[in-house]
Amino acid sequence: MINNSKDTVSVIIPIYNAEKTIEIALNSIKIQSAVDRIEEIIVINDGSSDTSEQKVKDYIKRNPDLPIKLIKQKNKGVSAARNAGLKIAKGNLIALLDADDIWLEKKLEKQLNILDTYSDIVFLGTSCKDKIFKRKGRKITKLYRADLYDIFWSFFPVTPSVMFRKYALEKVGYFDESQKYCEDINYYLRFCIYYNYYYLPEKLVLIDYKKQYFGEY
Repeated sequence: MINNSKDTVSVIIPIYNAEKTIEIALNSIKIQSAVDRIEEIIVINDGSSDTSEQKVKDYIKRNPDLPIKLIKQKNKGVSAARNAGLKIAKGNLIALLDADDIWLEKKLEKQLNILDTYSDIVFLGTSCKDKIFKRKGRKITKLYRADLYDIFWSFFPVTPSVMFRKYALEKVGYFDESQKYCEDINYYLRFCIYYNYYYLPEKLVLIDYKKQYFGEY
């Protein structure tokens, strides 16, 4: 199904003691080739005890053209922080980013080109690695629709690459705030069950390789 609309994007970033990396993450949004499609950048300070909040405030002053909204809450965990952002998001599309990760310059543009063209695609993630992705004995080199078997076998994509349509929240709901590990896997599985789950095998994000993407904040 072809989609002729130009949906806007709400970017959601939870931060917890991210004073050393949050500016780098925000800069990676600022340089996006499709930055004009961003409705808002929602930063949720999840009870940081360092200077993360002040770093964001200073960044807002230096970059008044960026639509950054800073929310402060007591420490409740990454799921609660993301949910706080999801509940106030105004964009038609949701893009997730962690405070210690980076979007490559054309990340939004390439995903939006797909989502603009195909209105039936609800969930879309990308690669974070250079190596060729393989599923069911074959190389995945083009846009790929994953199924539950794929996801159970190897969880993908990483959270900072994820984009999805906000209306899907009506069925998939929100992140499980009681789950301390693999909360992202649990959440994304619901998209595969209720809607669809697409993967673009192109490296468009840089992640902190020192942490595991199974619930780490």
